Amino acid sequence: AEPGALERLAKAVEGDGPLHLLFNNAGIALPCAFEAMPAEDFDRVMEVNFHAVVRLTRACLPLLRAAARADGEARIVNTSSLFGLLAPTDSTAYSAAKFAVAGFGQALGHEMEGTGVGVTTLHPGGVATRIVDNPETLSRYEADEAERRLEQSRRVLRMPPDRAGEIVVRGVERRRTRILVGSDARVGDWLRRIAPVRYWAIATAFMPELKDH
Repeated sequence: AEPGALERLAKAVEGDGPLHLLFNNAGIALPCAFEAMPAEDFDRVMEVNFHAVVRLTRACLPLLRAAARADGEARIVNTSSLFGLLAPTDSTAYSAAKFAVAGFGQALGHEMEGTGVGVTTLHPGGVATRIVDNPETLSRYEADEAERRLEQSRRVLRMPPDRAGEIVVRGVERRRTRILVGSDARVGDWLRRIAPVRYWAIATAFMPELKDH
């Protein structure tokens, strides 16, 4: 989210030779109900999780186009989320950003048809990163609430990151436009398709603990 940093990064990359792959993967999670979330926290999530994707893509697209012209193809890989398919409670900022990433990727992919630049959108489920287990997130809660949220995240963030990476790489190699990472992402996508309005009621009926997310 630092002004000018992504443009400087693109300039630095340009000096190192052709750019064939851009992975927009930076993300933060600040779980909080909308009414309790300070506006500056909401804006920060949008800045890092969505606007940074747009800015770095804009800065790098000329390099990717040049690589595609020279070598036949290049690809942008944007990380959305399972929460870019479903929108649970305490995730207004995060889901808004991740739904935006998915829409941005779809539209950009259509615009890039015939250019050699492909666009892939990732929808990871529960990957065992430290996206919740970090001081910026935990400092917003009292100690007991922070521990509860950590324990909850450990129950749902189970896939080893290296396994997630293997799935992503295989999907990129196959030129997939969308990659679902994990069985929870596949189930979430299926649930959204069959019950686009009532999916949350169905999910919480089978998993009541989601209501306390």
